[in-house]
Amino acid sequence: MRARDWVGHLLETCSLVGIDVPSRWQVDEELLAVLAEAIRAVPFERALLQLSLPELRPGMVLAVDACIGDGTLLLAHGHHLTAQSIERLTNHATTGTVRQPVTVVAP
Repeated sequence: MRARDWVGHLLETCSLVGIDVPSRWQVDEELLAVLAEAIRAVPFERALLQLSLPELRPGMVLAVDACIGDGTLLLAHGHHLTAQSIERLTNHATTGTVRQPVTVVAP
């Protein structure tokens, strides 16, 4: 993975777990300081979880795209789950097409 892609992925992950980061970086040292703070700030219980559909709860955030078996996107990563979106996933699961487990960040 290229450095720019890695930083973008890390910033997105920080956003998913509720860590505010500046939209623009001044210098590399600032980036490193914020990243170090972000890593220390993420409590273990906010780690990524891989759950079956019945374990999903409103307020969880998708850490990975939710797709059906052929790769068609149902819900994009970063989506905050609602009762309706969980129902949508469950409805697709009745045909056996939703990829499981679903990777989320707990609220």
